[in-house]
Amino acid sequence: MTKHAPSRPAAPQRKIPKSFKELTPSNHFRPRTFFRELIWKALLTPRTGHHSKPTFPQLKTGEVAITWIGHASFLIQFTDLNVLVDPNFANWLFLLKRIKRSGLKIEDLPPIDLVLLTHAHFDHFHRPTLRRLPHPKIGVMPWGVGDLAHNLGFERVIELEWWESFSRRNWQVTLTPSKHWGARTLHDHHRGYGGFVLEHQGRKIYHAGDSAYFDGFKEIGDRICPDVALLPIGAYHPESFRHVHMGPDEAMKAFHDLRAKCLVPMHYGSFKLSFEEMDEPPRWLKELAFQQNISDRVHILNEGGGEMHDGNPRRFLRRADAAADFEAVEVGQVHVQDDQVHALLHTDERIGPVFGFDDVPPRGAKHARCRVKRGRVVIDQQDSCRDIGCTRFHRYTHCSACR
Repeated sequence: MTKHAPSRPAAPQRKIPKSFKELTPSNHFRPRTFFRELIWKALLTPRTGHHSKPTFPQLKTGEVAITWIGHASFLIQFTDLNVLVDPNFANWLFLLKRIKRSGLKIEDLPPIDLVLLTHAHFDHFHRPTLRRLPHPKIGVMPWGVGDLAHNLGFERVIELEWWESFSRRNWQVTLTPSKHWGARTLHDHHRGYGGFVLEHQGRKIYHAGDSAYFDGFKEIGDRICPDVALLPIGAYHPESFRHVHMGPDEAMKAFHDLRAKCLVPMHYGSFKLSFEEMDEPPRWLKELAFQQNISDRVHILNEGGGEMHDGNPRRFLRRADAAADFEAVEVGQVHVQDDQVHALLHTDERIGPVFGFDDVPPRGAKHARCRVKRGRVVIDQQDSCRDIGCTRFHRYTHCSACR
């Protein structure tokens, strides 16, 4: 084990919560809203997706295959190393329903050499999944998390601090800082959190874990400069959630700070953890990539779909279909589909124009109805938030009534 100026954040002061809001660092927990938006609506939503029988590629030295299992779970493969990051195959997390199935079944996994666990939250450190893994050899996790990994089948459990590395044979893994929190319950704030950089065969793969945007991404880029960045893009609305999570806009900033060659998004579409629409994060990310002319460097995977990387960002060899291509349309223009045309008639008497029926309008707001209920409008526009009193600008895309 090697140490490179290891560090950890100051331990938070323990205090008794005065209200439900103080149960999370961002002070946004409200039981009634939580139940309605995250539990009840998810319960009424049919589960989608299907398990894919994986066909793992024949790799050459220096090539890496990355398969997105769903949420923050990835299978990373080299010629001689199989790595799982934050594996979670659960259909339920207590009352939280998984909206989209994992991309493959746990029994279809190859033998696992290394498991990386970014922090102890239940959606990232899922003990039933870890218990079912096919004989994982080594588990690497932040400080204070190792006791949770006992009796889960690991031959060896390693705890790291920020910027501390563990090496074996010719691979190395480093725990990097993040802006999040590590407590699994109300009484274990000593547990650590972070991201990981995996270095092997000349490749550097960065998994950010859970994180809000912060200046630490620049430091990671300066020290390591990864080839591929696996970045979270979901669970960012309402605004208070951004104290601990990123949206697509901030993920794009982090991508530039990291100076990575390719971006693979994660942490969206599987569990409803916040109030934005489930399919909004990848749509927004594609729009941002199109505007910044880096669409060839942003790779959105389907669950169970993977890509093979040989070090050249323009030579990602796709093994599974990604999401549908995004077509940017200027404000005021329309996208014609099935010979039907939309007019942009979305207005709100209280807070001005609102583009996008995907979101719930403020109470009492009045929206003009779409003239045509076929086709699709794609809008390249930032406009007012739907929440009264919020000054944040949001990026909306298309009218759900017209899908």
